Amino acid sequence: MVQFIHPAHSVEITSRGINKDISVDADIINVGATATRQITYSITEGNDDGFFKINNEGVIQLAKSLAQGRTSIYTLVVTATITGDDAEEKTATITIAINNDNASIAISLTNSSIAIGVAIGDVVGTLSATNIDGNLSSTRVS
Repeated sequence: MVQFIHPAHSVEITSRGINKDISVDADIINVGATATRQITYSITEGNDDGFFKINNEGVIQLAKSLAQGRTSIYTLVVTATITGDDAEEKTATITIAINNDNASIAISLTNSSIAIGVAIGDVVGTLSATNIDGNLSSTRVS
């Protein structure tokens, strides 16, 4: 019988938050299972961009840098399989949230001066900030 180490994996979604700048090959979460025979692990869904891998012990690791990743949440389905006469397969759903902790590197304001007599609440410019990923945030300033 295959049994995941964390009982919640067979029923619920388990979540883990990681920073976007973690190293390739860093361990993210152990979803290992126990059985009386050898278990093979695979990520069967949610890894279309190949950012994650799973080792022989059931540890999900980072396969390549998340620097160019445009998704902030990945939902992976991990399958643990034992083979033989009584082959069995179990799945666990793991959600990995990417913490984008990149600070803004370019900040701009569309106006450098405000005209006399502008009414309170009138928009006087747009403040924009771009981080290293190229993500743009903007706020209207009044």
